[in-house]
Amino acid sequence: MHRRLAAAATLCATLLLAACTQHAPQPPAPPSSGPKMPTNRQTVTPSPSPSGQKHMDFLSVQTVFKAEFDEERHVLMHGGASALTPGVKQRTADPYQGVVLNSFRQEKKNGWRMTTGGTLLGITMRTWTPMKVTLQACEDFSGVKTVDSAGKAVRQKPGARTVQKFVVIKTKGAWRIKDGYATIVDSFQSAPCNGTWYS
Repeated sequence: MHRRLAAAATLCATLLLAACTQHAPQPPAPPSSGPKMPTNRQTVTPSPSPSGQKHMDFLSVQTVFKAEFDEERHVLMHGGASALTPGVKQRTADPYQGVVLNSFRQEKKNGWRMTTGGTLLGITMRTWTPMKVTLQACEDFSGVKTVDSAGKAVRQKPGARTVQKFVVIKTKGAWRIKDGYATIVDSFQSAPCNGTWYS
C-alpha cells in the first residue's frame, strides 16, 4: 500500500475509535496509585544528518584551503624554504604535498621571491562524501612578479589567472589537500568561484 494511503487509513481508524468510545458508557476510573516518579533516562545526542555533516565538512575544508593558500604565499614571498612548514604538512597530502615542497625548494635554490602574493577570489564546493571533497578555486596571480636577490625581475611574463580544481581528503580526522588541476583563464567572469564563499 502506498504510504500516503496507509497513513490515511490509520487516521480514519483512529477517528472512528474515538467516535465510538465518546458515547459509550465509560467504566469507573481506577484508583490513583499516587504521584508518578520521574524515570532516569539517558539523553542521547543525535548524530549529524548527512546534510548537516556535509555543511560542517564544507566549512572545515574552506578554512583549511584558505589557510594553506595564505601560508604558501607567505613562504614564496620570503624566498622559499628547504622544508615544509608544520602547517603545510598538516594540511596537505601527496602528491600535492610534494609539489609544494618542490616549489619551496626551487625558489630558495634560485634565490627568488615573489614581490606580491596572489589573491584568492573565491571557492565553490563541488562534490562531497564523508572522506572526500572536491572544490574549485579562483586564484589571481596576474599582478605577481618574481625577483632575484638583487631585486631584478626574473620572469618577463606576469603571473596568470587560474581556475583550479582541488581534491581534499580526510585522513586521521583531518582534511588535507591531495591534488590540484589548474586551468589558465583570461578572466574570471564566467567562473562560478569568482567572489563566492561557502557559508
